[in-house]
Amino acid sequence: SATSEVAPHHLFLSKKDEEKLKFFAKVNPPLRSDEERNELLKSVQKINCIATDHAPHTIEDKEEGAAGFPGLETSLSLMLEGANRGVLDRTWIIKAMTHNVADAFNLHERGKIEAGRIGDITIIDLKKEWVVDSSKMQSKCKWSPFENWKLKGKAQIVIRKGEIIYQEGEFI
Repeated sequence: SATSEVAPHHLFLSKKDEEKLKFFAKVNPPLRSDEERNELLKSVQKINCIATDHAPHTIEDKEEGAAGFPGLETSLSLMLEGANRGVLDRTWIIKAMTHNVADAFNLHERGKIEAGRIGDITIIDLKKEWVVDSSKMQSKCKWSPFENWKLKGKAQIVIRKGEIIYQEGEFI
C-alpha cells in the first residue's frame, strides 16, 4: 500500500521565509507559496505520516549548497503548535507520528501502547512553552529555520524498549 508524508517545515514555512533564511532555505522539495502551504494544511489529514526530513547540515555545508533542514528536535513541538493554533488535529498528529509510521515500515511491535508491543513512549508536557535556540540543540548543525520561534508543547521523557533514554533536554 502507498503512504504519504509531510515535514513540518512545509506546513509552517513558505517562499516568503526564503529572504530571511537566505542559503539556509534550500530544501527538497523546495518551500512553496503561502497559498500552496495553506492548501496543504487544509488537506493534511489525508497524509499518513509526519517526517522530520532531518538533514543536520552544518552552516558550512549549507553555504556550499546542501539541501535540507534539521527537524528532530522541533517536529513534535511544531505539530503541537499547529494543534494549539487550531490548524491541526491532535488525534491525527498522534497517529501520524506513531502507529502510522510503524505500520508504513512494518514495525508491528511498535507504534501503539498494547500488551506484547515494545514499550516506546514519549511523555509530553502540552503546556511547556519554549523558544527554539539552536545553540542548545543536540543536533550537530547548531542552526534551525525556526530559530527564536516560541512553541508550546515539548517532549519531556522518551522511553525506548521500557528504558528512559531522554529526560528534560538530556539524553541518558
